[in-house]
Amino acid sequence: MLLMNDERRYGAVAKSLHWIAAALFVALFVLGWTMTELPLGAEKFERYNLHKSIGVTVLLLMACRLLWRALTPPPPLPDDMSASMRSMAKLGHAALYLIVFVQVGVGLVHSWSANFPVIVFGQFTLLEPDRAERAVKGASWRGSLLGRLDPSAFDCRTCRPGLVPSLHPQEFGPQTHASLGTS
Repeated sequence: MLLMNDERRYGAVAKSLHWIAAALFVALFVLGWTMTELPLGAEKFERYNLHKSIGVTVLLLMACRLLWRALTPPPPLPDDMSASMRSMAKLGHAALYLIVFVQVGVGLVHSWSANFPVIVFGQFTLLEPDRAERAVKGASWRGSLLGRLDPSAFDCRTCRPGLVPSLHPQEFGPQTHASLGTS
C-alpha cells in the first residue's frame, strides 16, 4: 500500500484524510439539520456540543490535509486538460479549503458571540467567550458587526428570521445548567 502520493495517484494517507473529512461533513450536516428542531434541554445542548466538537476536528483535519499536501504534492492533473481547466481546478480546490476554514470560523464566532464556550468532546474548552473577546485586542463581540447581528435569530435552511429559538444564556432567567439537566 502506497502511503505517499506519487506521480500517478494519491497515497493512502491523502485518501484516508479525504474520506474521514467527507464522513465528518455528513455528520455535521445531519447534526446541524436536526439539532435545531429539538426542544431546549440537555439533548439539544449535547448535540450542539457534539456539532462544535466535530467542527473543531474538521478544522484540525483540514490543517493536516494542507500540511500533508505540502509534504507530498498531489499527482499532476491530466495532460489533456487545457490551461484554463487546470487553473479552474486549482481555484476550485483552493475555494473548497477556504470555505471549510471560514465556515468553522463562523461557527466558533457564532458560539462565542452568544457567550457559549466551545467544549471539545467534553475534554477541554477551546477558548472561553471572555478570552475570545480579549484575543481580539479588546474588541467586543457584541460591539462588532457580528455582535450586532443576532445569528441565533436566523434559520440557515430558510434564511427567515425567528425560526430558531435563541440560546442566549441571559434568556434562561434564573435557571442554571443543572436545572436544565445539563450539568
